[in-house]
Amino acid sequence: MSTLRSILDRINDVEATIASVLRDGGTHPSVALRLSLESLENRRDMLKSEFIEVSQREFIDVCDYKLIPDDTNAYALSAVTTAWHDFQDILSLVFSSIRSGEPKASAKISQDVAETTRLNFGYAYAGSLGIVLTIPNDRFLLSQSQLDSAVQEVFKILESRSNADLVEVKSRFGTPVVRKLHSLSKAHSSYGLGADVKWLRDGLTVDEVTTQAPEFAEICRLIEDESDVTFDPQVIYGTLVAWNTKTKTFVLEGDNGEFVSGRWSEDFDGAVERTIPAPYRAELTKKTVVRYAEDRDIISWVLNKLD
Repeated sequence: MSTLRSILDRINDVEATIASVLRDGGTHPSVALRLSLESLENRRDMLKSEFIEVSQREFIDVCDYKLIPDDTNAYALSAVTTAWHDFQDILSLVFSSIRSGEPKASAKISQDVAETTRLNFGYAYAGSLGIVLTIPNDRFLLSQSQLDSAVQEVFKILESRSNADLVEVKSRFGTPVVRKLHSLSKAHSSYGLGADVKWLRDGLTVDEVTTQAPEFAEICRLIEDESDVTFDPQVIYGTLVAWNTKTKTFVLEGDNGEFVSGRWSEDFDGAVERTIPAPYRAELTKKTVVRYAEDRDIISWVLNKLD
């Protein structure tokens, strides 16, 4: 077992004991319990100092993600796990976008990116539901690492509060990042959970963002109200396999084996007889509606010309 893991495990044990003492003490703890709690807190502070020294020596960054309930002490498991998982995904996607130099078209990431951006569980702490995560990060004297840049951008993304902010996120890092932001925000807002997220290095806070549950709800609303529509003219060679003059619809099997179905355009000449099945050259318009809040694009086809 590494020195770092040993320290983290001991901090976990102390935090668990502190939580137990706090539960047993109630609102008016005895003198003995207060002394026990003081001793445990001193022990925790010593271990945290050791943790900072080791993380500094081994080039380890720290992420502290604390959940803030609105008026209850209940934490829905689905909300907790979804929020932390989405935070990890946003970091990985932003890092991947920065490395490739272009926005992400899909939520898939390479194994290399997954390993480079993997946040490791450090410990959970008492008094609230928060976790400390660790991640190796090289130090450069004259420049930032790509992970440094990704972390900075992630914290900016968590501060999104307007349509303009979301448009910038989408244009720079891709729709998958906006969708993950929506998922994270929904997990928080649906259960009345705010978040205080810190990124630390050598015991010092590098970045921090605090977002309350109503702010997460507003982020959800903004994303759900937004969508992009694109129109892409295409020519497809294939076999016409279905033709309906009443509904003005068609089905075409492309030479690549994929099926395309849709409706005629308003000025399409439907009076000409069509043979089914038979080979045709089709001029179409592919309409794509990208809804940020949904993990899919809505695609429809319009037939403009058929030869």
